Amino acid sequence: MLRKLLGSSLFKTASIEMAIEGLAKDDVRIGTAFREISHTDVMRYIDKRKFHVRKVIPRPQGDWVEFYALIENKIHVVRLDVARDGIGSILTSHYLDLSIELRNVFRDDLSKIMFGLSLPYTDASYEKWRDFDIQERLEEDMLLAGRLMRKFFEVNPLAFYPLLAACEDFHAPQEHLGLFDLLCHEGIPDERRARLQCYLAVESLMTNNHLPCFRTVNLQRVSEMVDEMSAEQTG
Repeated sequence: MLRKLLGSSLFKTASIEMAIEGLAKDDVRIGTAFREISHTDVMRYIDKRKFHVRKVIPRPQGDWVEFYALIENKIHVVRLDVARDGIGSILTSHYLDLSIELRNVFRDDLSKIMFGLSLPYTDASYEKWRDFDIQERLEEDMLLAGRLMRKFFEVNPLAFYPLLAACEDFHAPQEHLGLFDLLCHEGIPDERRARLQCYLAVESLMTNNHLPCFRTVNLQRVSEMVDEMSAEQTG
């Protein structure tokens, strides 16, 4: 019975997550060997959890892999290698520095990013826009809205994780092109994933909150678009 339990998928997952969390808490930056956790176990874990893989270096016994693991609402940067004997694995783990990654994603002017999202206008605002009474939303409003959205992702790593993954999939992590560059490539899968996360953030910020910077944004239409984008990406 014990042997069956030790070989179970749930036990393997629990062992991997305990190792990842323990290494991050102790801030261990040197590779640590785990004989009971194989390279294959961790690769299956990544695939099962659909975690974002940042980098892969092919190796004969097993690839060197760097990936993000989202555990208990914290993002861990994990590196995986194969033990020299080929049986176990070598892991390193540390918490993602959200302040650095937020700066990378939101590196451009926040008002530019918010304009790039093309948030739906309220009916009254749209009528004014159509009649050329207004040319665009106030830059000051969009700047404040951008600050609020960035803060939302700062305190909600669970929501920031897929946005960060979409930006990194769009370009190599070391390039740090940012969210605005991705929004300029409208229609590609990574852009749609990022836009959905931003719309979800705006929806959360506007729900049950009176925020003047969003006064020209149609919350009902934002929610409808969230449903449409979610259905499209899960379909």
